[in-house]
Amino acid sequence: MSRSNSSVSRRHFLRVTGGAAAIATVAPVRELLAQARTPVGVQLYCVRRELPGDPAMVLGELKKIGFQVVEFAGFLNRPPAEWKKLLDGSGLTAEGHHVSYDSLIGDALKKTVDDNAVIGNKQLIVPSLGAARVSPRATFIRTIDEIKQISEALKPAGMRLGFHSEADFFKDVDGGRPWDVLADNTPPDVVLQLDTGNVQTARPEGVDVVGVFKRNPGRIKTMHVKPFSSSKPAAFIGDDQLPWADIIKESQTQKIDYYIIEYEVPGIPPLEALKGNYAGLRKFYPA
Repeated sequence: MSRSNSSVSRRHFLRVTGGAAAIATVAPVRELLAQARTPVGVQLYCVRRELPGDPAMVLGELKKIGFQVVEFAGFLNRPPAEWKKLLDGSGLTAEGHHVSYDSLIGDALKKTVDDNAVIGNKQLIVPSLGAARVSPRATFIRTIDEIKQISEALKPAGMRLGFHSEADFFKDVDGGRPWDVLADNTPPDVVLQLDTGNVQTARPEGVDVVGVFKRNPGRIKTMHVKPFSSSKPAAFIGDDQLPWADIIKESQTQKIDYYIIEYEVPGIPPLEALKGNYAGLRKFYPA
């Protein structure tokens, strides 16, 4: 919904229903407009098999579905400059890149920063730290100290360091969840990326996504919007068991930066699956 169209609708509503009724609609309209400012993107890992053959076509199809941004998971043997041209041609922008932790250490950091600067990406998201860096607790604290140093080193380039929630982040390790330890011991500029689907497999009872948001106010700046159903493993968003209305409401309250759809169920053509999940998300989060 554009701002200009919204204004026309409100003026028309005032004429036909009167000022009092129109005032009652102001809060919902403002809420919808606030939601419209949060871009919806896709993790390109979902189309990793399709991209090498005809990346321009695949990116174009993603744009047609309605995606506004993409999150990378490697460059698939194409130089960053070529990806920049492809992104510009499709009308998509890069907002996130899953990179290894090792690519952020020592001499590797400069290349990682330089490559991502070419495509215009400002968020470097580590998909997994690995057990050796999170246990025992003393080792994890040393890792977190290093994380703080990396985060500071990225600031001159205008980039942010982030961490994605694989299931292991939500399993008990040394008396607590590594996700909580990371959140409690890093500054707000270290981004937390919550994966709604992955975390459900961490514990028999699943994970309360809304509760995770509330425990870490303002920290979850990007979310992998991934369905989960124990009874229907191939379910799309909205047909699964997650409370999407509550998740979207809380994430909007906390002014989340990006929604990134991810879906990787075998046997369903990726573009078809992404289109279905995009439509499912839009039932709870209108365009």
